[in-house]
Amino acid sequence: MCISMIFFVIAIDYRKRKMIELEDEKRKQYVKSDFLDDVDYALETMKYMHDMQRGKAEIRNVVEKEDVSIRLVEWLEAQYLMGVSTVTTYVYTVPKRVKTVLDHYGKLGKLEQVPLTLPGHSPNLPLVRSQYIARNRQQKRRHELIPYNDCLYRHISTHRYILILDIDELIVPMEHNNYFDLLKTIEQDTPSDRITSLSFPNVFKFPSKLVNQSIPEHLYMLRNSHRSRKTSDRRNYGKSMTSTANVATVFNHFALHRLTPNVTGTIYVPERLGVKLHYKGTCPIESRNECDELQTDTVLDHSIDRFADELERRVNQTLSELRFL
Repeated sequence: MCISMIFFVIAIDYRKRKMIELEDEKRKQYVKSDFLDDVDYALETMKYMHDMQRGKAEIRNVVEKEDVSIRLVEWLEAQYLMGVSTVTTYVYTVPKRVKTVLDHYGKLGKLEQVPLTLPGHSPNLPLVRSQYIARNRQQKRRHELIPYNDCLYRHISTHRYILILDIDELIVPMEHNNYFDLLKTIEQDTPSDRITSLSFPNVFKFPSKLVNQSIPEHLYMLRNSHRSRKTSDRRNYGKSMTSTANVATVFNHFALHRLTPNVTGTIYVPERLGVKLHYKGTCPIESRNECDELQTDTVLDHSIDRFADELERRVNQTLSELRFL
């Protein structure tokens, strides 16, 4: 029995050693591949910048996959319809029509544009910067802490809550007509002087052939009538309304540091009160194990229906003023 046990232990050690060796080989291959890719990227960038200095190259514009200006109007009007008083957007480089949209709302006093560059020695030529951001996801997230917290401190004395969103996200109150009434209900259970973050559950709305044909084609959010049946785990993909009175720093999903120990942690708002609609073009890599379910198991979504008529009216009015229609 002792010998059997010894052989058993040796076998485990052998397999473990072989697994480690295989993993090391794979890691070396990946490192080598990543290193060579980085070298190619660095050489290409250096050549491009050298040619620019010698007048042999022009600053290349970032190529947009699609014109999002009309979708941006729909998204902004949806935010204002829900009760958002002002939108602060941080801008690297945007296409002309998108800039036209931002300028339009800026003139109305409803939007502030903050020019943004990457910090330190990170690249800021538009094309190089876009490539850098795409290739460095973790560093991108670290850099984004700067505008997130700038947003907090810009509004710390003017607003009770801030909400950090991407332009494919919309929080919809399910029982109320606007955020003000929604927050009033939540604060009946938890006083505002104890709230840090109010996190809303995420549901995905991927592109679908099952669209609401009665809605004009330029209204992307309203036409996209189906959502994933499954609501994301409350710890994943939720976005928060964050109290400016009780937090010191923020991340895009929740508050990072509280000002005092006497306030709550993140409060997870039940789906019956509010939900975050996430209009993703593709399934995120973090959900790769459940992408098939999320994209194929869908249900009809009525959460935004009662806002549809007014949202359509506002969007059409703005697009007419901008001469986009």
